[in-house]
Amino acid sequence: MTIIQPRKTSSYINTVLAILAAAFLIASVWLVILYNRAVNLSHNVIELKAEMKKTETGTADLNDKMFALMDSRALSEFAAASGLLKENNPEYLQANSAPLPSIALSGFRQPQQ
Repeated sequence: MTIIQPRKTSSYINTVLAILAAAFLIASVWLVILYNRAVNLSHNVIELKAEMKKTETGTADLNDKMFALMDSRALSEFAAASGLLKENNPEYLQANSAPLPSIALSGFRQPQQ
């Protein structure tokens, strides 16, 4: 005959169940933290893309202004307003082809022969 004792349980089963419950709880908290970090990263990427687009727009505006200032018509108007004349036959400075004189440094002696 078998005697069943319903109130008596194994401590080994209780220990395994407690460890599994703790692991499940830790894994759940870790997954929530991981999800929050992924969402924050996604929001940061969206913000950086918007900032990059804003910077690209500003750069394009600056390029347009620079090209407008460097326009040949604008430069001609600036030269006329400043009293500058266009030289048709410019004369450039030319350097002699003679070698440069050697210079003795005062702190060093020349070797004697």
